[in-house]
This record gives sequence, C-alpha cells and structure tokens, in this order.
Amino acid sequence: MKLAAKAFVEGKPSGHLGDALRKAARIMSGELPEHVLPTGIKAGNFYRCITDPIDADSICIDRHALDMDPLNPCPNNATQEI
Repeated sequence: MKLAAKAFVEGKPSGHLGDALRKAARIMSGELPEHVLPTGIKAGNFYRCITDPIDADSICIDRHALDMDPLNPCPNNATQEI
C-alpha cells in the first residue's frame, strides 16, 4: 500500500522489479489492467479478486498466506499441493 500511495503522489511506480514497474506504469497511464496483466494466472486473479470480490471464478491463494497456517507450516522455498 505504501508503494501504491507513493506512485499516486509521484505519478510513477517505484520500489519493485522492472517488469512489474512497466506494467504499473502502463496501467497508471490509462491502459486497461485486463490488457496489461496476464489473465487466468496469479496476477490476473489477484486483480479480479480486488475488483470483484464475489467473482467465484477468480480464486487466488498466495503461498505466503499458506505460510501463516500454524497447523501446516510450509518451509521457505518449499511448495505444497493444495
């Protein structure tokens, strides 16, 4: 949220990797997020979850959220099947 607020104030994105910054800049310049973000994978689903939280087709479970489960810890750099 701090990076988003900073981008809003300064008019340009910062503080992330090049590809993400380029996508953010395109969206900030008016390009539709659905044309910039990949659809059907994590980033597209995150966007869809934010814009329409009741959309049953936009499900995204972040690995970091799984790490929060004290009953089923997932070590760093590990993946687990859901």
